[in-house]
Amino acid sequence: MILGATLVKFPQIIKIIKAQSAKGLVAMSYYTECLMNSISFCYHTHIGTPFNVFGDSLFLLLQSAITISLIWEYRTDISLKEKIFAGTLIVSFIAYLFTDAYVPEFMWTCVMNCQFLMITYARLPQIISNFKHSSTGQLSFVTCFLSFIGTVIRAFTVYKEARSRLVYFATGLQLIYSTTLVIQM
Repeated sequence: MILGATLVKFPQIIKIIKAQSAKGLVAMSYYTECLMNSISFCYHTHIGTPFNVFGDSLFLLLQSAITISLIWEYRTDISLKEKIFAGTLIVSFIAYLFTDAYVPEFMWTCVMNCQFLMITYARLPQIISNFKHSSTGQLSFVTCFLSFIGTVIRAFTVYKEARSRLVYFATGLQLIYSTTLVIQM
């Protein structure tokens, strides 16, 4: 699963670069995806989950950051203010979670509970945009399909090795949204 995660978003990145366009991509979805992957990586590190269950989130985080930079490059409708705000928020949040010793236990429960909302916030705007415009724009089918396959694999891995109902529910929700995006393609 980790090996696949190292390349899952590259088709999307390549598609944006070739088209020199990020048309149809919802920036907020990628901002939220960065936050979700940082939560996943840091939370699982905190509770001592085996790396094979969550290691993919580190690579997805890096690829989402690359995608955001390309969206910012090709979408002229995104203001400098939004870029500064989103960039500062994402980097600050990641830095805070990486300082595990300073994160109180109740905060881990809080961010994991918020992750359910974030999963919806990351995927639903893209799903709605695709439906509304009857187009997926520059959204890559290969990336959506690989993400779907990765989510299916993650579901089996989580079922086998994770011990958290929060993780089970988050994975199930991701599976529903990944399936919807593949169907829309």
